[in-house]
Amino acid sequence: MRSREGLSFYKNSHVMMVDGYDDCIVGYDAEDDRLVYSKDKMIEHLCVTQQYSEIQAIEYLEFNVWFAYVGYHTPIFIWTEHDIIEEIKDK
Repeated sequence: MRSREGLSFYKNSHVMMVDGYDDCIVGYDAEDDRLVYSKDKMIEHLCVTQQYSEIQAIEYLEFNVWFAYVGYHTPIFIWTEHDIIEEIKDK
């Protein structure tokens, strides 16, 4: 992960960004100065760009990205697909 200070849309920010996944950003937590990434988009990104299977992409992301703690500004990773969100709402 890399730090991007002074992004034009995150004024005076010290957010940590995941290299190569800018298109997977779905939000920004201004209170804690953290970016929010879509896990679903990250999986799709690896499947398209690296020809990973879904299982391979999930295993890679879990081990190398999602469960990594890189300090206070560690990004937030969320599931964004509607069927997953609807399933959680129904419970």
